[in-house]
Amino acid sequence: MPAEIARGLPVELRIVDELTPEWAHARALNANAIAVRRGRVTETLVAHELVHIMQWRRIGWSFPIVYAHQVATFGYWDAPLEVEARRLQGDAFYLAWARDLIREAP
Repeated sequence: MPAEIARGLPVELRIVDELTPEWAHARALNANAIAVRRGRVTETLVAHELVHIMQWRRIGWSFPIVYAHQVATFGYWDAPLEVEARRLQGDAFYLAWARDLIREAP
């Protein structure tokens, strides 16, 4: 799915007090929602999670299974989906999208 089309699809940014696992600062909840722990909201962190949203939309319903398999196989840091998210979290497209979501968040 081209980024221009995907960005037009709604994404909900939820700012939450608690998140599981306890050590997590943010996570993509599904292909349409991100949760970020209150006090941890940054453009880079939201951009990172937006990359995961795009991955979810690209891979489909099996994203959580693929993600978990990669983490179990390669470790969190070297999981290909995490490597891609870290590489793209500084991309102007994702940062602008993150700024828009943060500005619109309740």
